[in-house]
Amino acid sequence: MTRRFDGNEASVFFTAKIVLASASWPVSFTLGVYGEVFYSNVLTIWIASLAALFAGTIIGKTD
Repeated sequence: MTRRFDGNEASVFFTAKIVLASASWPVSFTLGVYGEVFYSNVLTIWIASLAALFAGTIIGKTD
């Protein structure tokens, strides 16, 4: 079942989307251009992975 987002949920969603896109851009660019992930970008990947893990743990199942 689907429901509509309210204004607060939509603003949080778009803010998170912009932040994740900004954080993943350098990693994606260097991987595409040079074919490898530089050591300085490993921390960004690690933090994004931990954030996704914590968000999934805190939110849990939505059904």
